[in-house]
Amino acid sequence: MTTDPRAPRARATRRIRTLLAGVLTAATALTGLALSTPQPAHAAPTAAPSWIGGKDLYATSALMSQQLPRSSTVYLTSGESGGDALAVPPAAVAAGAHVLMVRRDSVPASVEAQLRRLNPRYVNVVGARNVLSDALWRDVRSILPRASIYRVGLNAGDRVDSALALAGHIKRDNGRLDTVFVIGRNGYSDGLASGNVAARIGGAIIPAMGDATAWARKVAPLLNGTRHVVFVGAGSVLPQSYWNALDRILSLDVAMERLAGPDRYATNARVIEAFVGGISAPHVYLVAGNGHGDTVGASVLAARQDSIMMLSGRYCHDHEAIPSQVDWFDASRVIGIGTKFWITKDALQLRMCGGGYWEDWAFDYDAGAVLAQPMAPAASFSRPQLAAGRALGTFPGSQIRGTGPMLVGLPMGVANPYVTFEHDGAAASRVTALDENLAGGTFAIGSGSSGPFSGTALVRANHPIVYLRVEAPGPWELRVQDARHMPVIGSGSRLEGQGRMVALYEGPKTKISIDTGRGSAAMYSQWLWTTQPRTRSTLTTFDGEFWLQGGPQIVSIEHWDPRDPWTVRVR
Repeated sequence: MTTDPRAPRARATRRIRTLLAGVLTAATALTGLALSTPQPAHAAPTAAPSWIGGKDLYATSALMSQQLPRSSTVYLTSGESGGDALAVPPAAVAAGAHVLMVRRDSVPASVEAQLRRLNPRYVNVVGARNVLSDALWRDVRSILPRASIYRVGLNAGDRVDSALALAGHIKRDNGRLDTVFVIGRNGYSDGLASGNVAARIGGAIIPAMGDATAWARKVAPLLNGTRHVVFVGAGSVLPQSYWNALDRILSLDVAMERLAGPDRYATNARVIEAFVGGISAPHVYLVAGNGHGDTVGASVLAARQDSIMMLSGRYCHDHEAIPSQVDWFDASRVIGIGTKFWITKDALQLRMCGGGYWEDWAFDYDAGAVLAQPMAPAASFSRPQLAAGRALGTFPGSQIRGTGPMLVGLPMGVANPYVTFEHDGAAASRVTALDENLAGGTFAIGSGSSGPFSGTALVRANHPIVYLRVEAPGPWELRVQDARHMPVIGSGSRLEGQGRMVALYEGPKTKISIDTGRGSAAMYSQWLWTTQPRTRSTLTTFDGEFWLQGGPQIVSIEHWDPRDPWTVRVR
């Protein structure tokens, strides 16, 4: 169910995706996409299932922390009162921090050992004193005598106060906050699943509780500075009174939307479909949908690895909502969070409660298509590159070499791809992005003149990109990666190249200049977070400069003569 009377603006990262149900016609009716006939199935995950789980939820949180790179910041959240914990993962991911669970008055031994290993400089204690007490604070101080310890929220506040403070952390560390997910007081599972998505896109989690009017007044100052508010869960979990109270006072510039399904698993799937086009990790995480507390840290782990965390039945899956997502992300491995007691091998192998195991439906690519080969993502990304991933989406990279015209099939989930194309032929070349029906025809990259070509482009299409049609005589090479792989330029940067290039810029207002040999060139810049491409500055010249406004943005250079080199300098 989607309730959207105020017609929210389209998000750049939102994709209409197919819920791959057992009956193709039902899936087609649901999404509006015309799919090719699926092929006979095979079991979706190919590797043996595995678990990350300790003897209790505290040990499990420590094990998940051990999977992450070291950090100078740790968030401590309650393992006994989970409400405050739900809003923590997005803030932790924004800060590059770890999340560990503690008792109200003390640090469990397994968590103490991990704190000593990390030896963080900053410790954020999340929640009021009745959630994490002064005794807990003293225990942390005895373990980390040199750390700076802060309480996130008010000493006598509630989980809304904590969530608002955490949202402030997200805005501080990411530089912006565009999307907020609102969850119900009793919607623990909805909050758990939404926290992972929020962490991926730089969003925040705010619970709705207490008097609806008072709540709306409390959260409106934060929400009025965003662009999109998403109510997660049906009215039985998140009453309509909260929507109505907020709608009366929220700016009309902020879109409101409700995402809900008939149960927590379907709701989880709908949130993922709305905000996550793809992942680059080969694995996904499943957590028990019964509110088991040690799963909060899994949201951080999944987001940091560019994976996804989803809810699961303890023994099996009631319907296709979650297995179809595992299928869509083409995960070869499923990892359970918690021990085998909390989530069984059958659940990780996608056993259906009605009998049998989920089998995936392979997309039937056009018979003339050649599939691009998988390409590993970069080992690490800078802050502007991570911001590009949040704004424009992530997906598995791929590459292919060929000679002459070719129809190239891409993995599912490609959105806003960063395309690198090199062509050694003597004639003009062209690469066009097509949808699943070989329609769309969005120009991606190429040269209108003869001669070798080398360039990069960010392709912004209004349709899913399933194919690239290459029209180029002679040998060529094509790489398709998500936006995190765009190079970053900053003050003092000097770039040399030919043809077309796209890069990221994040910094203060500065001047950027271009020098060409004999031809004219153009430079464009657009805000990274705009929902549609918008030219902000243009320069067509042999030799000149213009002001580049401050803030995260995409800079494109286009030279119509691919043989003429150019040089760009950023002051």
